[in-house]
Amino acid sequence: MIQPLSDYVLLEFFKEDDTTKAGFIVPDAVKEKKKAADFEPEEGLVVEASKGDKNDNNGYISLEIKKGDKVIFYRYHTKEIEIKNKKYLLIRNSNLVAVIR
Repeated sequence: MIQPLSDYVLLEFFKEDDTTKAGFIVPDAVKEKKKAADFEPEEGLVVEASKGDKNDNNGYISLEIKKGDKVIFYRYHTKEIEIKNKKYLLIRNSNLVAVIR
């Protein structure tokens, strides 16, 4: 697995449904258009978190989140990566919007 550095967090994001609540299938073109906008908040699971940024005393400023936390974020702050055929997102801790408890 990857160990994020600085204040980065590795997220497993939840795939959006292929059907609406009414049972209609959402075409790929619509999903791509929505993905391009990236204005809707999304949910993800923290897979790995860094130690945090270094402070002036050579220690670390600890992150507010930990492995296993469910978080809310906006995709435009992320970098998508693939590890062993599975997609993950890298995002800075400071760009996470909320933790779901």
